[in-house]
Amino acid sequence: MNPRTGTATDALRRILASGPVRWLLAGDSITSGWGLRNPDQGYAGLFATHLAHEAGDLRAADVVDNSGVPGATVGETLWDFDERVLGYNAQVVSILLGMNDAGWGAGGLGQFADGMAELVDQVQALGAQVVLHTPYPVGPGDDSHDALPAYCDVIRELAARQWLPLVDHAAHWATLAPAETAPWYLDPWHLRERGHAELARVMIDTLLPPRDGLG
Repeated sequence: MNPRTGTATDALRRILASGPVRWLLAGDSITSGWGLRNPDQGYAGLFATHLAHEAGDLRAADVVDNSGVPGATVGETLWDFDERVLGYNAQVVSILLGMNDAGWGAGGLGQFADGMAELVDQVQALGAQVVLHTPYPVGPGDDSHDALPAYCDVIRELAARQWLPLVDHAAHWATLAPAETAPWYLDPWHLRERGHAELARVMIDTLLPPRDGLG
């Protein structure tokens, strides 16, 4: 077996270089932009705006769909796969799940790992490129998501095993001072516009070629 070379984003960037693509951003209330006065100010809308206006002529022709559903878990996403993923006929499927699943605690880790692996397999069977995200940490006032870092580790391990692009929001958040991020939270689980802008920035800088990123 030949060793893998390059980075996990290389396959994605080859797809992007081939022409306009359809993206699907799948997830839960974070992806749907829950709690924002204008959901287009969520990370999904900001990512779409960046592609349309700031990433060059090729990316301006991309289509970005959002199938985020408040309360979604990996199990629900699998159960409703046709509605939340299959029907969009996307070439790139971005998956940000785990915040709701982590509410089940450490006892739910095995089921989450199995579900995420199955979800990736189903998306790849469609011929689409999968992008995984880790959820950002919960904000002040939550005492039910102590296991969230372990759920992030499940996502990291899956991305490494399957050689998938990973947008590691949790790792990025860990580099920031809590005093800086605290005002970004709408409640312990959802972000205000400033927090979503940070999610979008990290996604753009991770996935797009350097000339198309914000850095």
